[in-house]
Amino acid sequence: MPSTAPSADTPTSTSPSNYLRGVSLVALGLAIALWGLGSKSLWSDEIVTAQLTRQPFRPMWQAMHTDPNHLPLYFLLQWAFSWLGRSEWAIRLVSAFLATATVAAIYLAGATPAFVDIDPTSYTIDPSQIEAAITPRTKAILPVHLYGQAADMESILAIARRYNLKVIEDAAQAHGAKYKGQPVGSLGDIACFSFYPTKVLGGYGDGGLVVTDSEELYQRVLELRVYGAQGESDRKVVGTNSRLDEIQASVLRVKLKYLEQWIKERRERAEFYHQELSSLPLQLPRERAGIRHTYNSYVIRTEKRDEMVKVFQEKKIGYAIYYQRPFHKYSCFQMGISSSEKFPNAEKRSTESLALPIFPELTEKEQKEVINIIKNLCL
Repeated sequence: MPSTAPSADTPTSTSPSNYLRGVSLVALGLAIALWGLGSKSLWSDEIVTAQLTRQPFRPMWQAMHTDPNHLPLYFLLQWAFSWLGRSEWAIRLVSAFLATATVAAIYLAGATPAFVDIDPTSYTIDPSQIEAAITPRTKAILPVHLYGQAADMESILAIARRYNLKVIEDAAQAHGAKYKGQPVGSLGDIACFSFYPTKVLGGYGDGGLVVTDSEELYQRVLELRVYGAQGESDRKVVGTNSRLDEIQASVLRVKLKYLEQWIKERRERAEFYHQELSSLPLQLPRERAGIRHTYNSYVIRTEKRDEMVKVFQEKKIGYAIYYQRPFHKYSCFQMGISSSEKFPNAEKRSTESLALPIFPELTEKEQKEVINIIKNLCL
């Protein structure tokens, strides 16, 4: 499959109207950035608290110039070494359906991931398999709220309490998602968000956010994000340069007020897919009871994925495959995985999952074009 395939967050047509719309958005973004530089360009704690976690958390901006949720997780894990004890600790993860950045951050921080299979319908970590993977080395559980839907946090938190484990939430794909009325990012001990441009809340470049109600963690991340320094005092840790630049902060500060509207529009487009595709031999995203799905991605399962991809490519329709192989199948993540470990749900979904276009600007005409292609292949 060509690596240049358009993403599922790109328009399904290259018509003049879409081109002009794109130009207008770029112009708007530049105007927002310039406006922000002339005003308060960094977000306040109160703004972020009210919109993302609705909890009295202390947010810490992290700028990133690599993968969007790599560095926030890296900071969390570096801090956790001193919090949990560095020697040979492990984090429990889903095996396949998460971004490479999540696992890479664990390795780069010097920790060891241990994989757990996914729930076959939600694609998030399967709590029923977590306890079997826990060892004396296990220090934390890292649930990923995938595609915009929260993991089963009640079960995960109960296990964490029972084994005295910490919970680190990866909310990179789940801005505004809720679990039983409570926003993701406010459920575990610590959490991170990504502001990669294609996210529900994205900047005009890479960026991220760490949230916690721990004063100790807050102070440590402050040090890690700027070469280990706070003021001119002694430096106790080796940090890096990872501050959110002011242009990104300005853009995000303006866009934040539209988050709820954009979630509403994504949910409306997801509902249209549901209505039109529910009678076909596909597995559609399933919103679990008590959870608000924000549809960062709309991922279906189909045995005709290759046929659909071929037609989408021919018609220049955006799509994405999240993810093409389970993590235990990557050469660089073979360390610590035994040949006896099996992840059947992750392996099966990696061969069938396909993300359809979904974004607030997606028109009904564009969406019907996608739907008609799928119907023609499935009927």
